Amino acid sequence: MQEKADMKMSPTDCCVTAETAFNERELYKTLKDILTAYENNEASNEEGLHDINEKLSYFRLNADLKEEIETRLNNVQTLRQNLVEIEKAESLRHVRQLKRKIRSFKSTPLKKTAMKQLKEYEEKFSAETLNNNEPAAKQTALITSIPQCNSPEQVAEILIKHLDSNYMNLGKEGRLYVAGLIMQQREQFKSSQDMRDTAYSYCDRLENEVKTINAARSTDEIVKALFKLPLSIFKEADEKIQKGVAKKLLNNSQTYRNLGTLTVTINQIFKRERRKRARFSQQDDVLFLTFDQQERALECGIGRLNHVPESSLYVAPVQKEPTSAITFKEIN
Repeated sequence: MQEKADMKMSPTDCCVTAETAFNERELYKTLKDILTAYENNEASNEEGLHDINEKLSYFRLNADLKEEIETRLNNVQTLRQNLVEIEKAESLRHVRQLKRKIRSFKSTPLKKTAMKQLKEYEEKFSAETLNNNEPAAKQTALITSIPQCNSPEQVAEILIKHLDSNYMNLGKEGRLYVAGLIMQQREQFKSSQDMRDTAYSYCDRLENEVKTINAARSTDEIVKALFKLPLSIFKEADEKIQKGVAKKLLNNSQTYRNLGTLTVTINQIFKRERRKRARFSQQDDVLFLTFDQQERALECGIGRLNHVPESSLYVAPVQKEPTSAITFKEIN
């Protein structure tokens, strides 16, 4: 270090580099206008989209603006790719898979064009598929059998036989949630296909929240998304535990393919927490107290409170003779 301090530098020993500065707000407005033209079907050349993709690297200070442009660009590119794929569709099943994908996008003229084209192809394949690939009894099975069901469990059993992996991948609680919604509306459906399309739309709604969790950058975003999912074990936990779970999901590098895999991960987190609590229970006769109860416990004369790791629970030894007239029952 002393040798470096004694070194003398001359201007010829230095190298200076520079980059062109951009007004990021102005760049954002320009790119937004270009994207709007694509979303409105007023532009079609690929060069414009490629140019936007290159200019994303110019955003250095405004990460939010960059993220918005990046999201809209991805949406436009995906919709345009799906439009090409629609023209190559060779079956009704393929058309309906594309329909479920496109339905989740924000409403724009480009999306409306895609949905209109899907409808045309759906009508084109419907008659042939129903006549050749699906027995008449199966065509009407959903619309005739589900109204006879008395519980979401019964509806779920039938839906499993008539829906594809999009429904299976929701996990048990997710499947029952969708089955419950279908059961509530069962008298409103005009056909089995109408019922299937509605069930798939609920599946897509749930899976979109999983995508939100995969893309989340804060625990608050994850907590908000988790509350929209049928996850009773999470909703019944207290706020601190919920934030702890969200933090683990945020720090986890795993990408959740569907609601089923996300549910398994969350159940594993809670299972580990239960094991931690069990270790406390084996060490002493203890009483579990919540964050709000700990101050009241101290008023009762309890001198030792231990925090359960990564939770909002505290444990205290159960005293045979409380040091005051207030008992543990009164803490609760």
